Amino acid sequence: PEYNEWEKNNKNFNIFDYLTIKCSIEQVLVTSSLFYPELVFFEGCAFLKNSRQLEYLNSFLENSVSKEETERYINCFFLENYFMPKSQQEKTMLFKIAELLKDNLEVLFKAKYSDYQFEFELFEDEYDGICLTFYQKNNSEIIDDKQNFINYFKEKCNLSVD
Repeated sequence: PEYNEWEKNNKNFNIFDYLTIKCSIEQVLVTSSLFYPELVFFEGCAFLKNSRQLEYLNSFLENSVSKEETERYINCFFLENYFMPKSQQEKTMLFKIAELLKDNLEVLFKAKYSDYQFEFELFEDEYDGICLTFYQKNNSEIIDDKQNFINYFKEKCNLSVD
């Protein structure tokens, strides 16, 4: 809405002019980390280094879940927790961002992590809203040494895990 109005009233400018006026270098850098996230690897699994879900890793692992389920859970972006849409129009825009993010990660991960075959899912959860996750399909192996797994993430991600 705001950008569309700005674009309509500023015919000689483009989206980069808008970004220059509205966003600082720090804001662009931080936002770009959504599209180029850092991963950590453990026992054939790949996880978002800055996942909020890692805080609940210990509780999650108590249920003897597969590596696929663990990746799917840990790598979930609950976009509405980061960007809280105030209207249906903003929610539609957020879904568009999620689609762009999914497309970008599919291309990025295929090029950067060619040894891994990631599946990407974009869905809307009743409680958490728009979600995007990725995982390796058919990785049904159970994580045996859960404490070693947790310690690894505490060290790599500077976490205090429950």
